[in-house]
Amino acid sequence: PPYGRLVLCQLRGTDEEQTRATAIQLAEIAESLAPKDVEVLGSSEAPIAKLKRYWRFHIILKGTNGAALRKLARLLRSRCEKLPHARDIQLSIDVDPMSMM
Repeated sequence: PPYGRLVLCQLRGTDEEQTRATAIQLAEIAESLAPKDVEVLGSSEAPIAKLKRYWRFHIILKGTNGAALRKLARLLRSRCEKLPHARDIQLSIDVDPMSMM
């Protein structure tokens, strides 16, 4: 059985640079808000960076405390809405993702 938990935060948008910049900003926010038992991985391009007309970037939250991970994910969603270009970027959050593609 898994001994840790993951949360996949996927950002997608039609403009590569805007999406990349938003992912970097959100990863920096995640680093500053993350408790000591949560590791922030990324931001990085998704394994398939461009799918149809959307550019995709991942931020992965890793830890053992599911409640802390979910709380951080909720904070990131609310912070993402306040970032520049937020209207043009979609953020999806997947707790314990089955696939990272």
